[in-house]
Amino acid sequence: MNENKTDLPCHVVRDLLPLYHDGVVSAETRSAVGEHLMGCADCRAEYEQMEKALPVKGAEPSTKKRFLAMMGRQKRRRILAVVLAAVLAAAAAVGGIAALNQWCVMPVSADECELKDICYVDTPDGRTAFVLWSCAYGGETTTRCRFLETDGGERVEIEIKRPVLEWSFVKGSARAEYWFVPAEEDVGEVCLNGRTVWTAAEGIREDTGYAQAFRKWDQALREAGSGRAAYDVTDDHVYLLFPDGHEEYWSYDGQLLEGPAARDGGEPDRSLVTPAPAGN
Repeated sequence: MNENKTDLPCHVVRDLLPLYHDGVVSAETRSAVGEHLMGCADCRAEYEQMEKALPVKGAEPSTKKRFLAMMGRQKRRRILAVVLAAVLAAAAAVGGIAALNQWCVMPVSADECELKDICYVDTPDGRTAFVLWSCAYGGETTTRCRFLETDGGERVEIEIKRPVLEWSFVKGSARAEYWFVPAEEDVGEVCLNGRTVWTAAEGIREDTGYAQAFRKWDQALREAGSGRAAYDVTDDHVYLLFPDGHEEYWSYDGQLLEGPAARDGGEPDRSLVTPAPAGN
């Protein structure tokens, strides 16, 4: 029973007792609750029971301390979430940049592609067209070839792509590539990255010797599976290093040259090791 009436009703005081016990109320509230307890035996008895049930101050965190600890944990979780998000974003960015430097999705400029030669070659599988071109872009590339039937003969479309980023680009490292094109029908046109670089009106030669040698080199490389094989194309001759180690030098008119004469006082670029030929 309330022996000494105060401004605070008993049900309000009893709601405040846990906070009063932990000392997290304002000075005015603490004074009012204390005054009520002094004059109210029922509330005082409940508070005494609460003191027995609740841990002694200092033994465990108080309500205020528990609240602050909870806020601290939430703050740490927010910081951890932000850091984790930043790490994941950075990883995604690095992976994305790496992909942009590896995935060949951008066409090489047509101005950087030049047709070196085209001629027919007789093979056991039938007649093929040997197409040889050079690409001034020296970085990583992928090549795709497709054939379209036209009224003027088969059109050979060669598409050369590079990565979006050019970290692997080496200035002045132009290289030659080749393709053996099935030629059941006469070839009427050759396109490099959308630019027509040859038409049948310019004429096409039959087997010139060096193209046949290139085919044998390509076949030997495929049969060997691996090995030190390379080729180099200059303005006046083609150099072939076969997997068995022997070398051949051919002029474009089909003459098998002696090694020293073909070198013109210099060694061929043997850095053009070809583990898998570009042709098919």
